[in-house]
Amino acid sequence: MQKANTIHSAPIQNNMLGIVYMMVHVIALAVLYAAVKSLTKDLSSSLIVFLYKISILIFIIPWCFYQGISGMKTNRIWLHVTRAFLSIMGQLCMFYAIKHIRLSDVTAVQYLEHVIVLIIGILYFKEKATKTKFAAIALSFLGALLVVRSDWFDPNAASSEFKGFNTYFIFVFLALMFWAMNNTVIKILGKTEKTKVQLFYVILFSCIFAFPIAFMNWEVITHVGPIEISYPTYFVNFEDLNLQPQHISYILLFALCYFMHVIFHFKAYKHAELSVIIPFEYTRLIFAGILGYHFFNEMPTAFNLYGYLMIIGAGLYLLRSERRRLKRTQAKKELADEFSQQ
Repeated sequence: MQKANTIHSAPIQNNMLGIVYMMVHVIALAVLYAAVKSLTKDLSSSLIVFLYKISILIFIIPWCFYQGISGMKTNRIWLHVTRAFLSIMGQLCMFYAIKHIRLSDVTAVQYLEHVIVLIIGILYFKEKATKTKFAAIALSFLGALLVVRSDWFDPNAASSEFKGFNTYFIFVFLALMFWAMNNTVIKILGKTEKTKVQLFYVILFSCIFAFPIAFMNWEVITHVGPIEISYPTYFVNFEDLNLQPQHISYILLFALCYFMHVIFHFKAYKHAELSVIIPFEYTRLIFAGILGYHFFNEMPTAFNLYGYLMIIGAGLYLLRSERRRLKRTQAKKELADEFSQQ
């Protein structure tokens, strides 16, 4: 009897542990984005991206090479370069947008990355397109529309209060597109490359791509709406960057949050069922809202909140539908195996 209780309690314990890991993961990401937003007051987003990537590279080198250089060999170097380019472009766009958009809005719209990956899966990998997937896609984009253009849906908004579209959301959507394509490359590389090989090369080449952009002086030539259009004029000296001790503290915080996010995200998926932990991933929106309100005095509108709920609801609805589909597939497989053995 004791043995039976142990067997039944193990999955529960694993799920609880997975939930704890997932919560640490989402808090780390929320803190990371809040730190980025704070640092953009003093430094350019391109410099922040470079310092963020180089700090990660310094931390991972001992882990990547402790078994020698032979373990880092690859025959798919150009795929790693492609992934690094997509990754760094997504990071540059996202960090630039974070400076000008509420943390909660950025976090909510960022969940659309799953929808974009879903669309790529249907179009590129020929995955089955179902009514549920189309419904989730439509609901997610309607929710995103409520976030980026809530004034369209507010009957009380006078013309003088019409704020229009925040054009910095364009950079969020660009980041999501780059990251969705990056996920496609990861899916291809994952068939042959070890995790640490992928991590090392994506961070290394990301640093190489980010370096010239970070240390260039950019001069504004015109504006498209509120967005500045700039061009590089010359390379700046490291002394001219005016890095302060508190800036270094932020960079170390970036690296710490990154590793907490990666490690605990992996552990959450390892120890618990997907259907249990994925809903907790959406709690990042709560922590982003708290940090945004506390540190930056950000307050979403009621229509923004409706948009958040629609995006989260679409994700959970899709998750529930896919879980039921997998259960049906598994049941059919077990039934077929049972008949084949008779």
